[in-house]
Amino acid sequence: MALIAATVLLGGSPAFAAKAHIAEFTEAGAAAMNVRLQIAAMPPAVEQPLIDFSGGHAESAAFSVGTTYIRVNCDTRCAVSIGPAGSTAATTANTPLGPDAPEYFGVKAGQIISIVANP
Repeated sequence: MALIAATVLLGGSPAFAAKAHIAEFTEAGAAAMNVRLQIAAMPPAVEQPLIDFSGGHAESAAFSVGTTYIRVNCDTRCAVSIGPAGSTAATTANTPLGPDAPEYFGVKAGQIISIVANP
């Protein structure tokens, strides 16, 4: 409690770890009578390791062959950029994402997602 009070009084913010969950999917989910819905078919084809972007911009592994979309869920406000590995460094000018608000993006195999904190 004292740390929170000191943080508020000094105008700072408590340290936090900024992490993102990335899941890759190859097809949309199916409901009764084979009707396609705009939902993810669970389980995902790939669950990538957590991406820690608390120290600055960070990148995912390249998306697998067959991946057509990803779900991104970050624990803090951030910005993301998706494209070829080596030329996709996210900046705060890129697509913003709110905390704990999963978002889906269409992607191609071999692309990556770059993430940076965007307070």
